[in-house]
Amino acid sequence: MERKMNAEMFVLRSIACLSIALLHALYRVYDADTPWVELVGLLLTFGTPVFVFISQFVLSYAYPDRVPEGFWRKRVKYILLPYIFFGTLYAGLKGVDMASSQGFHFFNPFGIIYGGIYCLATFMAILSLLSFSFMHCTLCFLLTRSDSLPATY
Repeated sequence: MERKMNAEMFVLRSIACLSIALLHALYRVYDADTPWVELVGLLLTFGTPVFVFISQFVLSYAYPDRVPEGFWRKRVKYILLPYIFFGTLYAGLKGVDMASSQGFHFFNPFGIIYGGIYCLATFMAILSLLSFSFMHCTLCFLLTRSDSLPATY
């Protein structure tokens, strides 16, 4: 059975992509401390959670019954491990940059705190993405067990 492409997801993806591009352009061009820039930036940040929603929607649409064998192994190998590696690398470099710009040596406790904040933010983003995946798997499991759901009339 061939599945039909969902046109609404293409529209939603386009809108989310444009909002993220506009958000980055806005902060490159204007000072972020201006109230109207903060307001418009806040309104444009909806694009990031929309991408998470689209990813979960496409996965549940592609695998309605269960995920194939090796699905999680591939996701961990090609998405999670590089994300952790480059996120930690970026966080460490950003912490060094922030510490040196503040006049602290990186191994100074304040420099380590700066780097730790960025590492913590990176890992919080990873955990939020994993929680969406866990919710998707749990809902798929519960919905496929027809005897566990009450009948609606």
